[in-house]
Amino acid sequence: MACYPFYQYLGVTFEGMHIWRQADCLSLSKTYSIFDNSFFEPRLFNLGFSGNGKTGSDFPLFYYLYSFFAETPFFESAFKLCNLSIAIGGLLALFNVMKTHINHISAFVISLMFLTSSTYVFYAGNYLMNVPSLSLTFISVFLFSLYFRTKKTHWFIAGILVSIISILIKPTALSHYIVLTFIIVLKSWIDLSYIRYSKLSLGILIVVILIMLAWVFYIKMYNNHNNSGMFLTGILPIWSMSKTEILNVILEFKRRFGLFYNPYVLCVIPIAFLISSINLILKRKIILVHVAYIIYCLGFIAFFILFYQVLDQHDYYLINWLVLVPFGLVILYSIVPVSGFNYNIFNTVLIIVLIDSIFFCNLRMTDRYSGWRNELYTSYIMLMEEDYNNEFQSHLSFQDPIYIPSDKSINISLYTLNTVGWTGYNKLSASNLLMLKSQNLKYILLKKNETKPDFLVKNSTEFNVLKKGTHFDLYIIKLK
Repeated sequence: MACYPFYQYLGVTFEGMHIWRQADCLSLSKTYSIFDNSFFEPRLFNLGFSGNGKTGSDFPLFYYLYSFFAETPFFESAFKLCNLSIAIGGLLALFNVMKTHINHISAFVISLMFLTSSTYVFYAGNYLMNVPSLSLTFISVFLFSLYFRTKKTHWFIAGILVSIISILIKPTALSHYIVLTFIIVLKSWIDLSYIRYSKLSLGILIVVILIMLAWVFYIKMYNNHNNSGMFLTGILPIWSMSKTEILNVILEFKRRFGLFYNPYVLCVIPIAFLISSINLILKRKIILVHVAYIIYCLGFIAFFILFYQVLDQHDYYLINWLVLVPFGLVILYSIVPVSGFNYNIFNTVLIIVLIDSIFFCNLRMTDRYSGWRNELYTSYIMLMEEDYNNEFQSHLSFQDPIYIPSDKSINISLYTLNTVGWTGYNKLSASNLLMLKSQNLKYILLKKNETKPDFLVKNSTEFNVLKKGTHFDLYIIKLK
């Protein structure tokens, strides 16, 4: 039920929140097929001021693999379904890990708790790499658990490879491996038989961090030599903001709180943190799962501070931290024997909460597929595509760069029109017009009542005069 709106929009190119970022992901993938660029040279439809469109952020493994579908009519649907398949695999892996430590019913319901988060469900069937990264983390933990149980090396090697991929496509996944390594090291202090595993896990963590840093260094250098600023490759901390800006972000974040989980379910996080802290600090009990939860919570606070500036709009930044609710439920499960309850009562309450939260998620999912973002796409960009294809595409080739000032995003209109060029995001002016002309800028697409940029008056002529489309009066300015 929570996923139902996703199936309604499976064949739609962009939908709901963050179509800006969705277009970027599609562009990064499709350009591999169109331009035949190498794996380590990701690029966009937006050419940027370097004129070559080369820029990147995430490790492009999945973008590259999905590009094999790029020339097919079901490219977008295949992209979504592949990401959704990884998400399902991740939940199955999580369930298989948990059922070895808690009863099967609790493990199953707690795993499904991810499906009560509209943030998780929405991005699980989308183009962004955040949910695949989290899902690969679950799969890698499952592979490591198989190694610990069977002592077979191939599970260990597979776990390392999946770990590296999950962190490369989203470095925030590193938090899970830091927690896991810390717990294994702590376990070795309690049980000397784990010393070998603690050394092994520390070695793996160091190797993974070095590989991640190598990619971050490479992509920063790559962007600096081509087009920098289109993707975040650093931090956006709270301390560089004014008091007013800080307040505005927290107010917007509070308004969006229900996008992550049912607000009542989110109460699990402070309760689980309090229980874990009391056991560790007051009772001096070292319960590994409680220590892990404390580390997770402290890690979330650190992440919140370091990336505070983007948290008013970019909910997908927090996907890796959605584990705090299911993990918090595991904490509550661990105290059932001493709380006067039994596991049947716990599971009954858990199932009731799950069902209520799925209904809540369904409402939030409906909200995600509506609003001004969707209106922008359905009432303007998609309609512009139809007019453009009907009136102009026969006159222009893919290699004729075009400027679309009315689109303030990086790639949405360019991807939609399947052409290269620039958008209003690039903020063209008289000072850089000559530079872009030298990079072969030929045409500018405007609507009838759209103000012609001042610097075009002396540098352009109308192309094919005025063309009336089905939805808009569009016309193209041809630079002299």
